[in-house]
Amino acid sequence: MKKRIFILLMTGLVSLGQAKSLGVQTMLFGENRTLRHLLEDGLNFRKDMMRTKEEYLNAYEAQFKRTALEAQLSAQRALDTKRNGFETGVAWHLFENGYLGAKSLAVRKRVQKGIAFEHDVDTVLSNYAEVAYYEIEDIKRTILYKYAQRRVELMKRGVTKARHKLHAGLLTRLAYERIETAYKKSQKTLEYLFVPTLKPFDDKYFNLISHIEKKRLIDVEKLKRLTLKNAPSVKIEKEKLAEALLDDDWKNHLKGELYLERKEYTFVDRRETLGGLQLRIPLDRYGKNAELKRLERAYSRQKLKSIKLILEKRVAYLYSRIGFAREQIDRLKKEHRLSLHQLQQYRYKAGHPSGEKERDNSWEKRLMIEKSLLDTEQNVWLQRADILSALLKLQYLSGVRLLR
Repeated sequence: MKKRIFILLMTGLVSLGQAKSLGVQTMLFGENRTLRHLLEDGLNFRKDMMRTKEEYLNAYEAQFKRTALEAQLSAQRALDTKRNGFETGVAWHLFENGYLGAKSLAVRKRVQKGIAFEHDVDTVLSNYAEVAYYEIEDIKRTILYKYAQRRVELMKRGVTKARHKLHAGLLTRLAYERIETAYKKSQKTLEYLFVPTLKPFDDKYFNLISHIEKKRLIDVEKLKRLTLKNAPSVKIEKEKLAEALLDDDWKNHLKGELYLERKEYTFVDRRETLGGLQLRIPLDRYGKNAELKRLERAYSRQKLKSIKLILEKRVAYLYSRIGFAREQIDRLKKEHRLSLHQLQQYRYKAGHPSGEKERDNSWEKRLMIEKSLLDTEQNVWLQRADILSALLKLQYLSGVRLLR
């Protein structure tokens, strides 16, 4: 890859800045299906679930609705007199365990399933957010490892050159030991950072992540409102309150049926068709008293308030983390420009030496500046990873796509 970049530079097809981008893309970007899935499919799952929720709940509610019509057949025979009797009829059960009772049960079951549905969505989104956290942490570890490798390579070349200068009498023993110590320290850092599987950013999002600090965000107050509107935890508490307000009074335990019967007997001249209504009215007291309902509503409102407060706090915290990371990147970029300017000055002095001692001191300083440049670049990418992590969490929290 380095050879290809060199050839492109020599032929004038890419600029120095473009070559640097190609180098970073090769080092920190590759195929990362997990990250791509988190950026794309995780949020799509939530939207798909929300689109099908009403259809799903309608189908679930329908399972509990029934007509409660019943065919009644009976036949009797008096064995000692050998007389027979027959009854046929149709009954329509109305209340408890009947047509109206089934409708009431279906409404309650729908509310309960809606709560379970939102719990499932909340669990899936929490799982995605947790996976996103670990994935970004793995990527940050990869950034540290890759830049540690580059520091080792830089300092190894520096030690080799310093050794030659020491033997030629052009470098002091103290200066050589400083460079050698820095090299050994970079080696130790690389050993501590060893990871069996490196996790890059995904190539598809190179342009986005490379300039993520410049991405415009939705206003924080608007993002809070969208979060409260879409949050499963808010919907769960609202539906719990709706379930608690479904009254369970004596009417839900009323039993009644409309019937139409045909009776016939062989031992008497009796054939008759009967129709009527049967009611069984419970005398026990059902339902909640007014004080219990008031306490349940107050408890639910308080819980809902606490849920909204924590969600707003999370949005504000993640928003502030993004702002802090942006400020850090801006500061690091200024440091990077300053170090590049210093490096250019030392390179100029190296090409126009005024004295042997000044030239050798300049060489050591150039080496340390090159190492500092690597540190600065590394920290910029770590801050970009932190911004990506915060934006992913905000996406799952708010249900709004913030990364494209």
